[in-house]
Formats: sequence, C-alpha cells, structure tokens
Amino acid sequence: MSRRFSCAGVVFLLFAAFCFFTLPSRCLAHRTYTSNCADCHGDPTLKTTPSNGGTLTFGTNGYTLVGQSSTAAFTIQNDTTKKSGFKGNFPAAPAGSKFTPNTALAINGYNNAGTYTGHLTPGLSESRTYTYTPTQRGVNTTTVSFTPLDGYDGTPPTVTITLRGQGVAPLVNLDAGQTNAGNVRLGTSGTAKLTVKNLGDGNRSGLGSISNLNGSVPAVAGLFAGSAASFSLADLGAQIYSYAFTPTSAGPATANFNVTTTNGSADGTNKSQILPVALSGTGVGPTFQPSVAAGTIFDFGDVAGQNGQRVLTVSNATTDADFGALTNLTLLSCNLSGPDAGLFSLPNFTPGMLLAKNGTFDLQILFAPSGAPGLRSAALELVTDQNAATGTPGASFSYPLTANVVPEPSALFLLATALGGLGLLRTRRRDR
Repeated sequence: MSRRFSCAGVVFLLFAAFCFFTLPSRCLAHRTYTSNCADCHGDPTLKTTPSNGGTLTFGTNGYTLVGQSSTAAFTIQNDTTKKSGFKGNFPAAPAGSKFTPNTALAINGYNNAGTYTGHLTPGLSESRTYTYTPTQRGVNTTTVSFTPLDGYDGTPPTVTITLRGQGVAPLVNLDAGQTNAGNVRLGTSGTAKLTVKNLGDGNRSGLGSISNLNGSVPAVAGLFAGSAASFSLADLGAQIYSYAFTPTSAGPATANFNVTTTNGSADGTNKSQILPVALSGTGVGPTFQPSVAAGTIFDFGDVAGQNGQRVLTVSNATTDADFGALTNLTLLSCNLSGPDAGLFSLPNFTPGMLLAKNGTFDLQILFAPSGAPGLRSAALELVTDQNAATGTPGASFSYPLTANVVPEPSALFLLATALGGLGLLRTRRRDR
C-alpha cells in the first residue's frame, strides 16, 4: 500500500515540477479570467483604432469652431481569443495641447461576464474619449502613446497616434479703400463706401449661422448719412454700406463710428470686437467774386443823348485746385427787371458762359436814355451754379441800376451860344 502511494506521489511531484518549469508563470496569475490555462499561452494581439502611426481627427471633417469643442475616441482591443490579456493606461494628452483629458486612465479590465480582472481580456476592447477645444484658428496636433504594462513575454508593443484638430472661425476685415468720398462739389452729394468682409473659414465646422461673421453697423448722420444695419456673413462673404457725403462748405470733412462684431475677431480667436471707421471727403466748388459787391447800386449818373455804360468784372476765385467741372463757374443767365428794364442792355453776355479757376469776365451794362427827363431804375440779377451741380441754378447776385435822364441841348441854343461868343470876340478886337 505504501509502496503504491510512494509511486503515485513521485508521479505527481514529477508532473508538478514539469508544469512549474515549462508553463509560463502568468498562467497562474490569469486564472481569475481563463477557464483553461492552456488558452493563455502566447502574447496577446494588440489592436487600436486608429492604428499605430494613425491620426485621431476631431470635428466635422476635421474642423472645429473656435470656442466650441469636439470629441473623438481612441479604442484599444485585445484582438485574440486564445491568448492572455494585458493591463495598461490610456495615455494623457499633454497639458497645454488644446486636447484633454491631461491625466492617464487605467483600462477597466472587465471580462465578458462583467467580472473585474484588471486586464483587457481576449476579444474585448475599451475606448477613451478625448476633447479638442481650439482657442484660435489653425491646426493643432499632439501625439500620445500606449504600451501594455504586462501580458507579454518579451518587450510589449507601443502604439503612437496623432491627435489632430483644426480650429476654424469667421474673420472680420474692413475694406477702407472707398471710405473717402473724394472731392465733392458743394451743393451735391458724393458717396463713401465701407465693405465688411468675412475672410474666415468658420462654416467648415458645419454649425450653421453661429459660424458666420455676425455684427452690426450704426446709423450715421450729418455731413455723412447712412442707415443702421446688421450682418451675418458666410465664409468669404461681403457687405457694402454706402454713406452720402453732402458738404456744406469747402474743405475736408470726416465722420467716425464703430462697427461691432459678436464674433470673428481679427486675431482669429473668434471673440467680439469693436472696429473704428473713419469716413472722409472734401467739399470743393467755384467762388463768384465781383468787382462790385452784390447789392451795390450801379449809378449811371446824368445821361443825356448818348448811351451810358458801366462794367461789372466777375471772376472765379476758388481756392481749390482746378478740378474742371467740379470747380468751374457757370454764368447761367443775366436777367433785367423793373420799370425801366427796357432801357438797359447787356450786349456781350451769352448764357452759360464758363469761368475756370481764376477766369474773369467783364460784363458790359448799357443804358440808352429815352423819354422825358427823370430818374430811371431797373434791377440786374446774375444767376450762377455756385453751390449747385454744374450747369444748374445755384447762387444768384443782384444789383440795382439807376440813371438820370437830362435834356439834350438843342441846335438853336448851341448856334446862339456860338454867335454870342463870336460877337464878344469882335467887340474885344475893336476896343484894342
């Protein structure tokens, strides 16, 4: 009996020694989740999504609106059914990389039965979600690596992937190329224009109108006038706003206001922004300058027999440069009115005469005496296009005209005067 027991004991001890020296040591360690120790022989097969060297891309088609967040998952799988499992930690995204979380996370390690094992058992997978939050337009990348902590006879494999996201946002741009209305003739209006542009790429995020460039322009009044308006511009969109410039005096003029956006700041951070705008323009035009101030009486004095004449010299004394039609002075008409208008005439005037800068014209005014002696009167009105569009009635200038008709000496009176003078001359000669 004891001899048979001794033989059986020897056999058992030899089998135990065989198992101890030939089977992998982890076999015992993995008994918690393998029913047959023989099934755990060999290294597990590590599979990840994305695979080693691959890229985990965030956002719609790889784009995320600045100020918003997008997520993507990294999956680790034990892609075998008859090999051992492994432990490990999901990698942390580097701090300051725009990706989170920034702490490692251990694999849970539950088997198909829901029992915690601490290992990723054959055929199972786990995922970790990473979040990308861009703070400025542009591409952000970082790399993370996963290496199993156990489960391999030799050196365990390492999987390295790239986390990649691109921040997109609207981008405000103000085109000031037409905000100067230029030279505008007094009495008319010119136009200054402001163009608001979205040079950004926020619509790539797929989020709709919140990724447009949104904002408003205020109403402007005074020499420059324009209405308030809001805008919501898609990528590469533009909106033109017009402002009427109506100068009231010669010289430069400006108007200042702010364009306000709720997003799309020019620094690419997709924040609100206040952008100053300066409109400008210059009033120009002709200047009527007479030799006699308007309203002054033109007095022809005593007129007998022959016509009386006076001259009014007018010039274009603008201090602006010669801008052609913008500064030309047009003498549109000369009108005579009043009770004796028919006795006055303007023999050298032609309606529509143009005076360029520094140009002059001598206007002749004639009076033809007629009728009984006495005072004659009329009024002269000279109509120009000063302070008006070229060739249209603008400023006018008036002058009272007066003349005194006196009797013309008769022929008999002149003959008697002549004979009297001749008789006096003879008397003097006799006395000598």
